[in-house]
Amino acid sequence: MRLDGPLLPADWTAEINYLANSDGSMTMSLSEGTETKVPVHPGLNRVFVRLPGAGDAINVRASTAGAVRCTRGGARQFVAPQVVRSLG
Repeated sequence: MRLDGPLLPADWTAEINYLANSDGSMTMSLSEGTETKVPVHPGLNRVFVRLPGAGDAINVRASTAGAVRCTRGGARQFVAPQVVRSLG
C-alpha cells in the first residue's frame, strides 16, 4: 500500500482494515523496516499494528493462503514513549 508521503525512521502505528474469510495471519512491514506478523479473523475487521522503520509504503503479505481478501490503510501516527509520574 503506497503512503501519501515518506515516513522518517521511527516506530509507527498503522490502522489496517481488512476482509478475511478464515482465521490466519498476514505479515506487514514498512518499505524500510522489519516484518510484523498480524493475526486475522473472519469478516470485516480492523487492527492496529506497530511498524518500526521508514519508507513510503506498507508491504502486506498473507501468511495463510486465501485468508485475507483485501486491505485498506487508515491513519498512521508516531508512537512516543509516555512518562508516568507517581503521585505517592
